[in-house]
This record gives sequence, C-alpha cells and structure tokens, in this order.
Amino acid sequence: MQRIGFTTLCVLGLLVLLAVPAAGVLLEETYLGKVTKVDPANELINIKVIGKWNGEQYAPADPVILSATEPYTVAYDNIAQGDEVVATLMGGTEWIAIGRVQNIQSTEKPLSWMVGDPDAMPAPMMNFVRVGYEITPDCSNCSGTVCTGTEALVSVSQYKYEPGKMTETAVLATRTMQPGELWDYQAPEGYQTNMRIRYLAGEADVSACAGTGPADMMVGPQPVSAFTVDTYPKAQAVPTTAPTPVPTQLPATEEPTAEPTPAPTQLPETPEPTPTAVPGFAVIGAMAGLALAGRLLRR
Repeated sequence: MQRIGFTTLCVLGLLVLLAVPAAGVLLEETYLGKVTKVDPANELINIKVIGKWNGEQYAPADPVILSATEPYTVAYDNIAQGDEVVATLMGGTEWIAIGRVQNIQSTEKPLSWMVGDPDAMPAPMMNFVRVGYEITPDCSNCSGTVCTGTEALVSVSQYKYEPGKMTETAVLATRTMQPGELWDYQAPEGYQTNMRIRYLAGEADVSACAGTGPADMMVGPQPVSAFTVDTYPKAQAVPTTAPTPVPTQLPATEEPTAEPTPAPTQLPETPEPTPTAVPGFAVIGAMAGLALAGRLLRR
C-alpha cells in the first residue's frame, strides 16, 4: 500500500480548511427590475427582472418574477408596485439590499432611497455618492463566522463612474453611529445631495476579533448590515445679508419755470381834460380901463 507523505497530508489539510469557510458563503445576486407586488403581511416583495448585474453593468436577463423576504418594514412605506428598483438577493430567499431608482434613464441607476446593506448595492445614490461603513464587532457575541456588531463608522464618499469602473474621488464626511441612530448628513460646499442615514443593525466578520484565525473559524454566512439612506436635494443658499437696494430711477423732472412777474395792467390813458380858459390879468386890466374911460366921457 502506497504511503502518503507528511507534506501531502499538510497540503490536503490546508485545502480542507480553505474550502470549509467558502462552503458557508451564500450566493449574492443583484437584479434590476420592476416591483410587481408588495406584501407586508407576509414580508415579501416580488420583482420582475429586466437585468442582472454582471460586475460591470446590468446585462439583459430572462423576465422572471423573483419573490423574497424583506425583513425591514420601512421598505413597505417606501417601495411601491410599479417602482423600478435595484435589489440584491442572498441565498435565493432574502433581499439584503433594495433601492428605488431615481433616474431610470441612467445606466448607473442611481437611487433616491434604499434599505439594507450598502456594500451589497452596486448602484450609487443620487449624484453619485455612496455610503460605506466599518462595523465594530461584539466579540463576546459571535456565531460561526459572524459577530453581532455594535457601533459603525459610517462614511459618505463621492464617486466617478466610467463604463465598468467606479472610482472614489473624495471622502466627504464620516461619523460614528450607534444602532438606531439617525445622521442628517448635509453636503459640503460644491456638492448637491443631502442624506438621512439611519444605522439599523450590523454584523462583523469574526476575524476582526483578536485571537481568531482559519483554525478558529466555523462554517457560516458572510456578515450583513442594514441602513436606510434617503436622499434629498441641497437647498439653495439664502443670502445672510440683504442686498443694498438699487434706488428706483424716476424720470427726470424739469426744473419748474419761474412764473414771470405779471406786468401791471396798462389802463387806457385818459386824455387830459382841456382846461377852460380863464381870463388873464391883462384882460381884466383892459376891461377896467375901458370902464374908467366911459365914466370920464360922461362927465
């Protein structure tokens, strides 16, 4: 009987260790489609598939209807029949990320609202921003490959999209959040998308805890976390000081013309009355002389 060498046994053992964790990973598939049914009573959302994410784009797919559970009830208030959505199915049974498409004409299918795991969602939010996170594990509460998460370090980043390529161009803000906490993110100057981000629940890989390694890991699914992300446009800036009013230009007013001083009414000239002739002293003397001469003749 052929003997198996020690080295061969070590190689086979290593292959087994590498294969065991992989066996626990659940398949994730992302679809583009339209909602055909929203059933909150049974926690189900049905989607008619029109495309499937292939790592670079949404490739055409058979128009089948997929039905899966959606555990977060907030989805039923924000996703309606007829909406175009991007949704990621894990293990063929649960939507771990589902978002409402904001611009159906765009090839990137940006979202206006989503619930679930942002890491499982290839579509960006409106204006090409994305939410990322790192979960802090509770190392005393682990099962298999997954530990329950405590706080989350959440980031908002701007991305640039090119065909088949996604590039982060700037980290706009970060914040440490507790489960259930809401972050009303306000975009900085030069960016247009505000977001309300709520951290619902988180999981972390057990490898984040000290003292773990391949030999310590057990078979189990990959960690999944959940957030809600609601976008809304940035309001137009309102000036803090009132602008100086421009004086209203009134039509030019002519200087009033001084009233001429009225000339006194020119009364018609009254002709001077012709004076009545009054006998002068010479005439009177002559008449007196004639009277005296008459008296002398009568003598």
